[in-house]
Amino acid sequence: MKALNFDVRYSFDHRELNPGLTDKDLGTMTVGDYTDVFFSIHNPYRYFGNSRWGYYFEYGFSNFSMRLQEITQGIEYLDVNYGTGVNGWYMYLTPVLFYHWKPQGWFGTGTGNGNNDGLLFGIGIGGGYLDAKGTIRLTELNPPVTHDFDVSGFGMAVMIVIDRRIGNWRYRIRGGGPYVDKGMYEHSIFEFGMDVGYVFDFPLRRH
Repeated sequence: MKALNFDVRYSFDHRELNPGLTDKDLGTMTVGDYTDVFFSIHNPYRYFGNSRWGYYFEYGFSNFSMRLQEITQGIEYLDVNYGTGVNGWYMYLTPVLFYHWKPQGWFGTGTGNGNNDGLLFGIGIGGGYLDAKGTIRLTELNPPVTHDFDVSGFGMAVMIVIDRRIGNWRYRIRGGGPYVDKGMYEHSIFEFGMDVGYVFDFPLRRH
C-alpha cells in the first residue's frame, strides 16, 4: 500500500552561495555550519516493477541570510567577515532516480520493496529558482574585487541523496540546490545536510 511520508528531522547543515564562472567559483558566501529541527512531507517511493530501481520527487524551499565568506588558508577553510552579505530565497523540484540496496541478511530479513529497511542511493536533475541580492568579495581573483549582484531566475537544480532507513527511523545525507546563469557570472546555492528523523506513514486509500 502506498503511503504519504511525514518526517520530523534534526538536521546538521552547511549552506553556501557561489558566484563564479562555469568552471570555477570566484567567491563563497556562507552561513557556516548550523543545526535545525524541521518537518517535511514527500510522496512515496515508486518502483519500476519488481526491481530495486525507482523514483520520487524531492522538493524544497528556504530563505537565507549570509554574512560570512569562506576562504582557504593552506589546507584549512576559514569563515571570515569582510562586511559583505547576501539575502534571498530559493526553491527546487527534482525527480530523483534511486537504487534501493538491501543485501539479504545484512539490513534484516526479506528483500521486498514493501520493507523500508535498506540503503538508498539517489541522484536527481530538475528545476529551481534563485532570488539573491547582496555584495560579495571575489577572493579567488588577483587582486580580489567586490561584486554587487541582484540575481533572480530559473535554472537547473541537482540533488544527491543517500538514505538509510531502519523501520521508521531515517538517517539521511543530502546535497544540492539550483544554479542560475545570469549576466557575466553563474550563481549557485548549495546546501549539504545530514539528518536524523522519524517517519510517520499515512496510507493513501484508493476509492
